[in-house]
Amino acid sequence: MPGDPAPDFTLTQINGSGEVSLTSLLGQPTVIAFFTGW
Repeated sequence: MPGDPAPDFTLTQINGSGEVSLTSLLGQPTVIAFFTGW
């Protein structure tokens, strides 16, 4: 819901050098973009 905190999640970095979690970005400006190529 707008205004609610996003749940934490972990993703593999695009270069495969590890993982990044949403909580590791706390306090930093963060843009999450979702897209599809349908």
